[in-house]
Amino acid sequence: METKLTSSNTNHASPKFIGVIGERNSGKSTIIRSLTGCSSSRFRGTVTAEDSLGNKRCVEVVCSSPQELSLNNPNVLTTRAIEISNFESLLAKAQGFSFNGLVSAIQPKSSLRKRITMEIMFNLALHHKFNCFAYILSPGYNQNSVLNDAEIIARLVSVGVLQKNIKTLNAEQFAILNAEIIRNQTRII
Repeated sequence: METKLTSSNTNHASPKFIGVIGERNSGKSTIIRSLTGCSSSRFRGTVTAEDSLGNKRCVEVVCSSPQELSLNNPNVLTTRAIEISNFESLLAKAQGFSFNGLVSAIQPKSSLRKRITMEIMFNLALHHKFNCFAYILSPGYNQNSVLNDAEIIARLVSVGVLQKNIKTLNAEQFAILNAEIIRNQTRII
C-alpha cells in the first residue's frame, strides 16, 4: 500500500511559532538562549537538540527581534516587504520534516510603519498553519519595561492567537525558569 505525503509535517505535530514579546533590553534573548541553547543574543539560525529518547529536534531561532535590526533601506515599503519575505522564508524552513518550529524575539510596537509588526508575524505564522504561542515579558528585566499586557493580548487575539496560548512572564526572575515554563507548555525543544 502506497502512502502519499501531502506535507513535510505529515508525520508529526504542527510546527510551533513561539514569540517572546518585550521591549528593548527586557530579557527576550536571554530567555531564548536559555530555552534553545543558542550561542549569543544576536543568534539567527538553527539549533538542534536531542530529547531523552535520542530523537533530534531542530528549531529555527531569531534571538534578536527583527525590529531591533538597523534599517539599511530608507524605502518604507521595500524594507517591510523584505522583512516579510525573510520571515516567510524562516517559516518555510521551520515547517521542514525535522523541524519543530520557530522561536523569535518580538518587540510589540504597534506604530511601526517601516518594519514588520508583531501582528504581521503571528498572522503569517497562523497562515502557514503554525500552532502559535506568545510570551509577554512584563515586567521586563529592565524595570522601566512594563507593557500594557491587556492591549498586547487583545492585539494577539485579534489576529487569531488562542487566548490559552498567551502567557505573561516576569523577566525579573531567572531566565532558566521562564525557559522551563515555555518548554513545558510548548515542548518546542
